[in-house]
Amino acid sequence: MSIRVKRLGLGLAATATLATACDATEAGPQETPGAFDAEMEPDPAPGGATTCRLWQTPMIETLDTAYVEDCASLPAPKSFECGEYWMWLGLRERFDERLAILDRLGAILQTPAAGAPENAEWAARMHAYRGMLSMAAMLENGEQALAPEILPSFEAARALAPQNDNLPLWPDTMEIAFAWLSGDHARMTAAADRAFERVDACGFVNLITLGGTTIGLPLNTGYPQRTIELLDAYRCEGVDFCTRNTWRAPYARPGLSYQLAEAYARVGNRERARTYLEDALTAPGADTWAYRPMVQATLDELDLVLAEYEALGQDKGAFLSAFSNTRNGCIFCHAPSPPLENVPTGRLPIVPDPEPHAPPGGETDAGQAPPEGVPVSVDDPAVQALLGTWIQEVHDARHTTTPIGEQVLESTSWGLVTYSIVDGELRSETRVCHVELGETAGLTLSIPDAVLQGRPSLRAPVEAWRAAPDGPLTLVAAEACDALGYTPVGDPRSDDVPVRADDPRVVDVDADGNPGLTVTLAAEGVAYHMYVARRACSALRVTIGAEGHTATGHDLATKGAQRVLGADSPVFANDLPSWPSPDPETHRARLRRAPDGTDCGTDLAALMSDAP
Repeated sequence: MSIRVKRLGLGLAATATLATACDATEAGPQETPGAFDAEMEPDPAPGGATTCRLWQTPMIETLDTAYVEDCASLPAPKSFECGEYWMWLGLRERFDERLAILDRLGAILQTPAAGAPENAEWAARMHAYRGMLSMAAMLENGEQALAPEILPSFEAARALAPQNDNLPLWPDTMEIAFAWLSGDHARMTAAADRAFERVDACGFVNLITLGGTTIGLPLNTGYPQRTIELLDAYRCEGVDFCTRNTWRAPYARPGLSYQLAEAYARVGNRERARTYLEDALTAPGADTWAYRPMVQATLDELDLVLAEYEALGQDKGAFLSAFSNTRNGCIFCHAPSPPLENVPTGRLPIVPDPEPHAPPGGETDAGQAPPEGVPVSVDDPAVQALLGTWIQEVHDARHTTTPIGEQVLESTSWGLVTYSIVDGELRSETRVCHVELGETAGLTLSIPDAVLQGRPSLRAPVEAWRAAPDGPLTLVAAEACDALGYTPVGDPRSDDVPVRADDPRVVDVDADGNPGLTVTLAAEGVAYHMYVARRACSALRVTIGAEGHTATGHDLATKGAQRVLGADSPVFANDLPSWPSPDPETHRARLRRAPDGTDCGTDLAALMSDAP
């Protein structure tokens, strides 16, 4: 039985099983695959190119010849062969050495030989290998800081090897995945249509790169059906893993059959799904395959699997339910002995992808009710004693669903809040001095202090309460919101945040030539920029300490919002579902009386760290 192949779940959480880059050992053009087996007669194969241009430089044939760790010290082409050797070791078995191997690949790309025109394709392969191994390390080792490097790696490979007909599909599939998970349907459609137009240039090789992403999209997009139509039309041939397992993918045959079963189950084709699951259990190598119990459980519960897919209806996606989006995505086919703690024994449940901008429970407050007790007059000595300037520290936490799973973004801001009495009413005036936006997917987010400090102060009325006549004073400030990157029409609490860069409300607040507010996402040696419109709200409830010098409490306003207007990398040009942490303790607030002379140039975080 010929096995038509695909690859589920490319996007960010993809396997590194790209057929052309991994297992197409022939140096020249590949034949375009023909139709499928006679017992499953398909529609006629699509027309198009009769050749498939892949890598032209030879690939190493085995791992029997050991290479030094310092590949960059070797002359070309040995330095490139050395990089390929270590990439395959890292993908197959040296799981704990993947970061070091990525550094070796990076060092090769810094050599003069990598910049020589005659070595352009070699350099392209090093970039592609970095993209593959980065995906594997992010997915299976939890190295989420590598996420921003993946797409640029594949884009660099494509630029250096324009003759390779498969490379354009990698960034296409990643853009589709990001756009779908972020709710940008127009961008998803454009990227998917572009990718499908490119498929026929390299037949099934391109289809397996694309199909894992498109098969998980909602049925009402039509892309899962288009994927299946091409799976029915193409046959896997011309590369080693079509007929046997290889040293690069020792479980290619059972792995590919399982992934095909997953695709046909997605569209409700029980017979095809069953056939491929049975093939996965009888394919060469299946008797020693660590994932055999999972596949057997899937076959045993196939009706339930199909029912779960059917329950998604027409408008729910199943991208994140693909096996390739788990922590076994690459080692599934490539590892002779995958870590047993990674390997599931039961089948995988099918769950709908999260709805963009539809967080659980909506945008609610942190769960803190107004204090019970007696209002306190502004003439009360305790109220008079708190007048003046305090250092304010506010900690916040939000959950975000990304293509690499749910992330928690914890941020902390420091500023100065001044309490005063205006027209017989207690008021607060808050100036934000510095914000640490925290880290997500290994990237640290930041906003320039100058932008924050140049904003007008937030003013709000404040109520003072006591739960008991001799109890401590509790302050409850009304919600106040600041708009960054745009000028709201009226009250920012009720004016929707802009979603497009051409919205007339958008302002280049940091004067850097980009729309809105620029947020920098940085890791060691890399920085990206995202242009946003952002609403930040605050509504503190704090209780003054016994000595009257400090206060602790919570921020009740967790209804801030952000919309991405653009980015210097398509990876970040998307909004992602986000919602406040339901735990009140993650929305903490602290105050400390500010020493004389304190301003935004003072190290407020250090002063707060010394607070009792």
